[in-house]
Amino acid sequence: MEPWPEQLAPYIPTGLADPRLRQQLIAAPGTKSFNSALSEMYSAELYRYGEKLVNEKKYREAIAILDRSLNASRSANSVLALGKRAESYLVLATRTKPPEQTRYYQLALADANSLLKAQDLDVYTIPKLKALIGLGRRQEAIDCCNAAYAYAQIFGQDTAKLSGYLLKLTGKSKPDNILAVKSRDLAKVRDTVLRMVKNDVTPKLDYGRRDQSAVFSEIFRFNTAGYGEPNAIGFMINPATAAITPTTVREWLGADAKSQCQIAENESKTRLTAKYPWGELTAEFNHPSTLASCFSFKKETAVAATGDEIFRNPSEQEQAIQAAKNQTAIVETNNGPPTFAENLSKIDKLLDTGHYNDVITQVDATLSWAGNPSTKATKEAIRPRLVRLAEAQNKSRIAAYLKEAPFSQIALLISAIKLEERTEFFTPEEYASKKYYLKGNMKQDGTGSCEIWGGRNFEPVCIQEKAEAASKLFAALQIKLPFDYGYEAQQIAPPPGLLIDAVLDEQQERATKIWQQTQKEREENNLVH
Repeated sequence: MEPWPEQLAPYIPTGLADPRLRQQLIAAPGTKSFNSALSEMYSAELYRYGEKLVNEKKYREAIAILDRSLNASRSANSVLALGKRAESYLVLATRTKPPEQTRYYQLALADANSLLKAQDLDVYTIPKLKALIGLGRRQEAIDCCNAAYAYAQIFGQDTAKLSGYLLKLTGKSKPDNILAVKSRDLAKVRDTVLRMVKNDVTPKLDYGRRDQSAVFSEIFRFNTAGYGEPNAIGFMINPATAAITPTTVREWLGADAKSQCQIAENESKTRLTAKYPWGELTAEFNHPSTLASCFSFKKETAVAATGDEIFRNPSEQEQAIQAAKNQTAIVETNNGPPTFAENLSKIDKLLDTGHYNDVITQVDATLSWAGNPSTKATKEAIRPRLVRLAEAQNKSRIAAYLKEAPFSQIALLISAIKLEERTEFFTPEEYASKKYYLKGNMKQDGTGSCEIWGGRNFEPVCIQEKAEAASKLFAALQIKLPFDYGYEAQQIAPPPGLLIDAVLDEQQERATKIWQQTQKEREENNLVH
């Protein structure tokens, strides 16, 4: 079997040309993302070695390596490296004397500020506190601790460490400016929501503000159908902002809102939905209902609603107009996903116009849509189009592979090419060079269960019984029945791809017939009773 390469022990790469970097690299040479992926891998390996040095308490050496890691990357590795470097600076600050000690505290503070600016991770507040205290900036440390405490309370995070620092700094374990949840002004939430919906905006969250005045923990756009352009805006309400209940929302919606609202409840959530001429409002509450979770607004028209229009009952005339619009929209527009035939038409158009680079992306999208024909019909439609693509690009060996390869493997390779893990499909020679194995058992009468697998980019093939297609596959592989390999896998010759497809098609057809027969018997029993 072709396993994933094992991760090497931490090491210092000699440079981007170090062959060890490519052992774990996913992006294939020649792809657009290869160079950036190689740099990120170089940075990641430097970080791993720097982390090893920190664990060995070799802080000065670790800082030098982490500096190199940071210079090579500006991704997630940067966050990890900054955290370890700040940790190293703080340790060295406790082991040195001024002015060197002051310099280390200043460096730790700079890294902590960078982390807090780039990441919504309050774990980095502690390094900042330590640095401020070490620099003698007591009031700044208190302000930082108060803000972090309030933020942690909003999101239900542990405040024990922050309480310990507050106790040392102020003699109290809690900030003086903590506001009780019940004293929050509900009007603030209402007015904020009104303003955002009226202006049709999604403001960016200000992660620098670590206080309870933040009304929302998350604001996002989404599409209510799950695909297409965003048509709704959602607001995740901070649990500590206000005690908002479904009753409160009904009051906002109007005196007669109860008759308009559809209420769905389960063990964990209550959802309240009301439709208006301007769109649809949904309020979702976690239990207990005093912790309001989310508002979302779906706008049906391009006309922005005013505050008064949002929280009032629509007139009968307005309801009739909206109903007519909904009916028209249903008749005139189709916002659903494209059909399989439409997707095939797009592939053909790309092939006809010579846009070969876009064919793989469109094929991947076609295979991804739910509601495709059966697997067999999909293969019969997609395979010849991929062969046509290879022949149009004068790739005869790849075309030969696509004509006879197992379609499940072709689908895996399409995904790998799209993700730039590979630049191309296999050739027959590459397919034959892989190692393939068989495990399981099969008796002479055809009962049993076995599996064929071949490592990466090969979908395991499960054979549940020896039907006609399976018999042909065993014969082609020169496997005699009965056999029992158990967990001791036996290496076999490369399995013919079209025979694998035939086995899977046969098993699918059999499963479909069994399901149809079961449904028929169930319907007949219902008629009898």
